[in-house]
Amino acid sequence: MSFLLDTALAQTTLIPTGGGINCNLGEAFKTGLFSWDCIASYVYYLINFVLGFTIAFALLMLMYNGYRYVLGPLTGEGTNEGAKKGIMYALVGTAVGLLAYIIVDSILVALSS
Repeated sequence: MSFLLDTALAQTTLIPTGGGINCNLGEAFKTGLFSWDCIASYVYYLINFVLGFTIAFALLMLMYNGYRYVLGPLTGEGTNEGAKKGIMYALVGTAVGLLAYIIVDSILVALSS
């Protein structure tokens, strides 16, 4: 179980220190010298960062709309239609984000190999 925690807490900065086979992204940012491996690694890093942000936002929206769905009739909104639509949109947004990640990841793997 500790390997999951180490993986989850490994990111300590917004500038990644790892990279491709012949690339140290932290050193590339300091010197300003980028190779194709470094650019591809950084694009891959940015995609993972955006995907994490998207999933976190979708989870927050699911919780908020779940709260609206449960307490909607008590607050005087009347119906729960807005909360139902919000939950649906959050799930659709998550699916679109995951599909975008799969497509871009496949393209980067094809270009880097």
